[in-house]
Amino acid sequence: ELGIVLISVWGVSLFYEFVLAERHFEKFHSNLEELIRRGESNAAACEGLGILEIFRTWSDYVDKHSWRAEQNALGMGDSIRIIGRSLLFSMYAWETLRAWVERGAILQICQVDPSLRELPLVYLARYSPQETELAVQQFISNVRPWLLSSKPKGTVEVRFHNVQLLDSLVEIRREKSHQVVWDLNFGRGNEVRKVFFLDGDGLLGHNLTADRYDLLWERSAIKF
Repeated sequence: ELGIVLISVWGVSLFYEFVLAERHFEKFHSNLEELIRRGESNAAACEGLGILEIFRTWSDYVDKHSWRAEQNALGMGDSIRIIGRSLLFSMYAWETLRAWVERGAILQICQVDPSLRELPLVYLARYSPQETELAVQQFISNVRPWLLSSKPKGTVEVRFHNVQLLDSLVEIRREKSHQVVWDLNFGRGNEVRKVFFLDGDGLLGHNLTADRYDLLWERSAIKF
């Protein structure tokens, strides 16, 4: 009787665990398969568009692709184009930009015309015209005198545009690479900025540069 009880309990337990495990494994396998399929689909879409990386905040992007860390990455004949609203952050990063210009890089910056007022950007993107004015003053008081006195190997060009930009773009061209940083800004502060790091020759990078920002640059007013 003891043997029958042990065998019965062990057999029922084994059968139950086998059936239960198989059922849970099938569910797990199905979920895993769906996750992999979705991941492969997203990865394929990103690859097709030329999206190299996506960052949830501007700080996350800077942690991995700091301009200061790449201070010696640009040289003679390379170019960096920055198009946005106030471009105040570029004035804060002027020491790095200056190093690139000293090495012979071409710096092109384009921002909203500071004379424009009552822009929808004020409530759509928390834009402040005073930020643009501050960036201009920083350029006039610090950058322009240095350029005129030092006469570096590189060049600097400043333009004003009048487009209601909700995003901004940094385009870096080297001899063997073309990179684009597309910054979607949803308010003030770095934590509300979503950043796409792109292959400039990829589909999305080409759309942004050739089909949008190149046109904006060409139609902007030269100021310096």
